[in-house]
Amino acid sequence: MALSAVLVNPQFLFRVEHDPAGVAAKSAYRVSDLDLASRLSFFLWSSAPDDELLELAADNQLRKPDVFEKQVRRLLADGRSRNLATNFAAQWLHLRNLQSITPDLRLFPDFDDNLRRAFRQETELFFESVVRDDRSALDFFEG
Repeated sequence: MALSAVLVNPQFLFRVEHDPAGVAAKSAYRVSDLDLASRLSFFLWSSAPDDELLELAADNQLRKPDVFEKQVRRLLADGRSRNLATNFAAQWLHLRNLQSITPDLRLFPDFDDNLRRAFRQETELFFESVVRDDRSALDFFEG
């Protein structure tokens, strides 16, 4: 019973963020360095921040532009940043829907699951290339 209660609790299932006390509803505010570290890490890695990121956040250094840029580049250089392409890009570009779409096989007789997987992988690799190589976001529309 206790385990069930923990597993269905939204606090366990989702990362819940609360507005700081004294901030008006729907107003902008600065997040703490620890929150910034978490948001950055979950966005780029789909995982919790590592020790280096947490140390910088605890020392209130992460918000400094040069430190922040260095950490973003470090996180992107790490293999875990592949999750950005497989999670964010897949959601943004609806790549998860590819599994349920089948073109007219009379028009596309060579279409099969291998081509479907290749299409998804090529799109993820292109997205990853734009991000990792610090290319222009316009490449998504001009490519």
